[in-house]
Amino acid sequence: MIDAEAMYEVLRDERRLQEHAKLVIGTGSLVARIRESALGAPLAALSAQVATADDTQPLLEAIGEMFTDDFLLALLRRELDNFSANDLYTLPAAVIESETLSGVLLYSDSNVTVTLSAFSPADVALRRHARAAGLAKKQVGITMSAVDAMLRFVRAGRTTMRLWSSGLIGFDTPLSSDIACADGETREVGPGSRVFVKGGRQSWTFDSASEPVLMLLVAAKRINSPVNAQYDSATRRLACVSAADDKSSRVQILSTFLRSMRPDVARDVLPGALAHRDHFVRWHVMRELVASDAATARPHLERMRASDPHAQVARAAAATIELYEE
Repeated sequence: MIDAEAMYEVLRDERRLQEHAKLVIGTGSLVARIRESALGAPLAALSAQVATADDTQPLLEAIGEMFTDDFLLALLRRELDNFSANDLYTLPAAVIESETLSGVLLYSDSNVTVTLSAFSPADVALRRHARAAGLAKKQVGITMSAVDAMLRFVRAGRTTMRLWSSGLIGFDTPLSSDIACADGETREVGPGSRVFVKGGRQSWTFDSASEPVLMLLVAAKRINSPVNAQYDSATRRLACVSAADDKSSRVQILSTFLRSMRPDVARDVLPGALAHRDHFVRWHVMRELVASDAATARPHLERMRASDPHAQVARAAAATIELYEE
């Protein structure tokens, strides 16, 4: 529980607030700090090549090697010193959280991201046993990201990871639970180990770790598949997908917000997004339009049934029209 009185005491301390302001202004964000460092120019040069490279692996590995152990140690020490100097200080970086991983964004531009992530042996063991016992909230445990990525292990002890593979889900691929991923090799990694995964075709999970793991993840932003695919860890079958492209994801989110908040506006605005290139986005928008105003949606459904280039979308539109006629 937050001690409100203690918080007010801190906020009334002008000296502490001034020290905090100086510290924040003098520090800058981690991303900005790295861009302005000696790494900035060579990082940008390699990143520009990632955007058009047929084989991103050597480029992502080269970027990862620029973040040496000494560089990372100096960065972490500076942050610890800042925390010690002022109890109002917060990490000047975007924080990444998942079921097992916690991390911070070190670098980002239009082509690549670099994150430093950590997890504990307990996180891996608890997750594995919860799934085995059927106690996990969901069995979706294998994520096939749409982007190429390289992992470099800074600290790992004896860590075992499992690699997975699947066929590439393309823009015209019919989506169903018949799509499955397959077990690949089990690999033991340690400090200095590197693992490359091809976006849309390969992924990884961790089976065990003997000590806390610290790893650098360098990921391209260019997508190989329109979706990030989630596979059921028990059946290995496709469970759900999410838009890999940020713009596509935003269209879906905004469509839902608009329908829930202003359906009267949604009926006029949403038809403009029904020509989106991603079939799952088109259908998501159509569902929100039907929920906003079924009468307005009807002619768009008719057109989608007759001419949508994706067979599943056309069938879904036909099935929805049948509901109108019941």
